[in-house]
Amino acid sequence: MKSTDVTARLPPAYWRLWTASTISNLGDGVFLVALPLLASRLTRSELSIAFIGVAAALPWLLLSLPIGAVVDRIDRRLLMVRSDMFRAATVGALAIAVATDHAQVWMLWIAAGCLGVAEVFFDNASQAMVPSIVPVELLEKANGRRFAAEIAANSFVGAPIGSVLFVAAMWLPFGFDAISFALAAILVYTLRVTTTPPATIIERRPLRTDIAEGLRWLWGHRGLR
Repeated sequence: MKSTDVTARLPPAYWRLWTASTISNLGDGVFLVALPLLASRLTRSELSIAFIGVAAALPWLLLSLPIGAVVDRIDRRLLMVRSDMFRAATVGALAIAVATDHAQVWMLWIAAGCLGVAEVFFDNASQAMVPSIVPVELLEKANGRRFAAEIAANSFVGAPIGSVLFVAAMWLPFGFDAISFALAAILVYTLRVTTTPPATIIERRPLRTDIAEGLRWLWGHRGLR
């Protein structure tokens, strides 16, 4: 009988995805602590600084369902690669602006919003990829380890690293971010798994129909509502 207990091994492809997701979330954690620190050097406006957090969080509130529907229709691996390369380019440009003393507050708002949107794409695609590379009986174990690493990297490891790097040089945490996102994109690109949804799913109905269905499901789920 096939083992389904906690000692069963997860496949190598999962660990590559886990590593890429962890590195990417580490970059998120570093960025989200370094950005307000930089903003406090550029402006004394509390509203301007607070808006950075709003710009980073709004994509999760407004775009999760539409992006989730998009993820169900396209190659998730390439979507993750493009999301993290976009993040690497965005935060790399910000690092250059900071290093050359050209950074302005409005740049931080745009960077926070852009990284927030890319994060929604990356994390949704990453979650949707897990069933493609992990047996059904190991999904609970795989998802548990992925979420644990995501929370640890984003909330507990990224923050102190971002603070230390910022003290060393203001541009350094953003340069670190650019490298982390690029590395995560490379790891995902090397995955050799089928991550494109079947054509019957992609062509079955309009995107807005899936979004409406998601809203109805969310409203009908008492705990999540």
